Amino acid sequence: MLHPPGFGELLPEQAPLIALGLLALLAVRRRRLALVLLGWITAAALPAAMLLPSPHSLHDFVACAPWVLLSALGFVVLLEFDFRYRLLKLAAAAVIVTATIVSGAQFVRFYFRDYPVLARLEFRYGLDQVVRQIEKYGDDRQRVFMTELNQGYIYVLFFRSYPPAQFQRTSLTQEEGLFGRVLGFDRYLFPVVYPESIYKSIEHGIFVFGGADTFPLPPAATIRYPDGTPAYYVVVK
Repeated sequence: MLHPPGFGELLPEQAPLIALGLLALLAVRRRRLALVLLGWITAAALPAAMLLPSPHSLHDFVACAPWVLLSALGFVVLLEFDFRYRLLKLAAAAVIVTATIVSGAQFVRFYFRDYPVLARLEFRYGLDQVVRQIEKYGDDRQRVFMTELNQGYIYVLFFRSYPPAQFQRTSLTQEEGLFGRVLGFDRYLFPVVYPESIYKSIEHGIFVFGGADTFPLPPAATIRYPDGTPAYYVVVK
């Protein structure tokens, strides 16, 4: 969920560039810039070190920019390096640029082709389609029971473009505690039990089942993952 598996926070080709960027500390011309970037990285790491869980790649996101800039500084140092064989220097720069393009292309291909399939569960793929399907059935008074989700109400608010002012005036059913789970608002209910366990006791309603759930009658709509397997079922009673 935090990043595509098999890839780090930086490209491999940035390692030699960062090392070259650190060499700028030895040069008067680029020393101040290198110190600013190292200070930025250090300042970004301090709050990340005090947060839980740790380690956590998202907590150090503020350091993304200085790492990239330090890599760019390393490339500048490479081009400015007073090397006896100029052709060798240009060849090294060409190799780094080519390798960076290849690694970047591999990441882009994986991110847009393979990652959506791998991360479909973590990112609750298909809930936007679920919300659109719900609006097609019943009326605004008909209750909606959704399958067990972690803070599922957030998805409804987002994909319905629910007015914030209206939500702030809405009475919530919520567990105790600062991070107590929202169990319902408006006509949407997010029970801690699966919808099939309350289906028989409700005369009318719209029920959203997960792809692995059992449902009592043919669904009005089926939402599928990119690979074609069922993600959610919308059942109207």
